[in-house]
Amino acid sequence: MVMTLPVHELVYVAVPLCASTSAKASMYGLMIQHNYEGLKRSGEPIPMHVHYPYRALRPTDYGTMDDPFVFTVIRDPLERFLSLWSYKVMTEKRIVTANTKRRKDRHGLLRGAVIDIVKLDKLPTATPSLEQFVMEFDAYSARYGFLDQLMRPVSEFLGDDLSVYHEIYTMDRIPELEATIRERTGVAEYYIPKVKATSAEHQVSPDDLSDRAFDSLMERLEPHYAEMPDHFSRPDRASRAGTHTKKAS
Repeated sequence: MVMTLPVHELVYVAVPLCASTSAKASMYGLMIQHNYEGLKRSGEPIPMHVHYPYRALRPTDYGTMDDPFVFTVIRDPLERFLSLWSYKVMTEKRIVTANTKRRKDRHGLLRGAVIDIVKLDKLPTATPSLEQFVMEFDAYSARYGFLDQLMRPVSEFLGDDLSVYHEIYTMDRIPELEATIRERTGVAEYYIPKVKATSAEHQVSPDDLSDRAFDSLMERLEPHYAEMPDHFSRPDRASRAGTHTKKAS
């Protein structure tokens, strides 16, 4: 998803599970001059990610700007995956919602196909443990496409040519991003608020994984670390509880 603010020549490229909801809301505030309260469709709020869907950056997004500032925010892949489980699965209960919808539609059509009632009765556990979610992620992502989409490698959102970005911020550098936008826009009170938060009971760390699950997850995330070597170091068992975000030079 790309948000452009031509008047300020700002171009933000969002990556899922990298403070994207908060950043989109703050950018919307700059663009519209008031908080994002959710546009309506048939009286129902349209979620931020529906109104501004994810897509890759295109040259046309900034090609006509004289002095564009193209930026993004990325996150340690391990932290990103843990957020997928703790926020999307457990706090937002996205799988519970998906299962409920499928059962309601069991006698109708879903995505153009007749519902298989037998398969509906065998839907995966909607609130899996972190360990189960890691070890059975292939099955979960095959059943629930949004899980796979949210954990796609960042290159699928940023594109292959990172040289077009004036800054790639890691999560710990969000205060620097806020300061840069305040300077470029002249908006003294610009901040990126934390719009959504994981419930306390579902907050986890890498130490909550068994060695077996940790090793399996690291194998899955290897391509994610490989494409961002200047920003993150791949943890091993001994270092998994520490920070793996490299300091900006």
